[in-house]
Amino acid sequence: EIAMDGLPDELVENILCKLEEGQDKLSAALTCRRFLAAIHSKLPRATSICVQFAGREGECRASVKARDVTAVLTVCQCESHGCTSMLSTVLPLMSKDVSSLSLEDELIGERLSDSAAHALLDGCSGAPLSCLSFEHVDFSAVRPWTLALIASFDRLEEVHLLSCVLPEGLLLRALAASLPTLRSLSVTDSSHASDKLCSTLARGAPCLEEISLRGCHNVSAASLVALLEGAQRRRAQLLTIRMEDTSFCSEQLERCMRSSLMPSGREWAVTRMRCELGYATPALLLTHPGGKAILVYD
Repeated sequence: EIAMDGLPDELVENILCKLEEGQDKLSAALTCRRFLAAIHSKLPRATSICVQFAGREGECRASVKARDVTAVLTVCQCESHGCTSMLSTVLPLMSKDVSSLSLEDELIGERLSDSAAHALLDGCSGAPLSCLSFEHVDFSAVRPWTLALIASFDRLEEVHLLSCVLPEGLLLRALAASLPTLRSLSVTDSSHASDKLCSTLARGAPCLEEISLRGCHNVSAASLVALLEGAQRRRAQLLTIRMEDTSFCSEQLERCMRSSLMPSGREWAVTRMRCELGYATPALLLTHPGGKAILVYD
């Protein structure tokens, strides 16, 4: 980087001219700030960014790939770059029009650092995000005030937290600002997704259409009770819920619906069925005379 700072602009331009247009020049922008400054205007103006970590430390495989309106930013973990520096430098230049941000962390093999999480979230702080997706991300090393940056995205319509390690309270803090606009929520294999989460969604998410809580063992029939009682607050006629491999029990739900503690329970009709989702999946269809319905895959 120091050597590059001393090169005249003409020589930098000459070096870049030797590279092919497209992916080679885009990836060259990640190698040093001089290259980035020279070709930052050619970085893709994507509406969707997927961030990935290169698999092994010590090997620089940073790249930017663009296809249509989607950009894939592969961040290396080599000592000369560092994922934090790369994210904080490149993301603000690419994220102006981004509506979808995803992070796939399965290859990193360790916890996401607090500095990398801050660079990722802060780098997209000015973006009009409507979709946020994290897959196989371990957030346990990320500080609460860094995670609070998620709340700055206050118009999210889709949130996906798939097989992530989540700190206590992250879900509710992250979703609070976007509850009025939230349409789809997926949280899988998490001990922090609970009946309290579903109760919050029932009270504060009027646009909700889809929920997936597969593998969340702290979710029970009480979640459905809350969603049934809050059905008239939702705008959509149908709410679809995936509850495979949870503590949900349809028999327990029906007992709750017949209880005097749930006066509206008897207004709902229950139909058992099997739906083909590539394989036969048991399902429960709950319908209300007021035109609302909930389809539960269990």
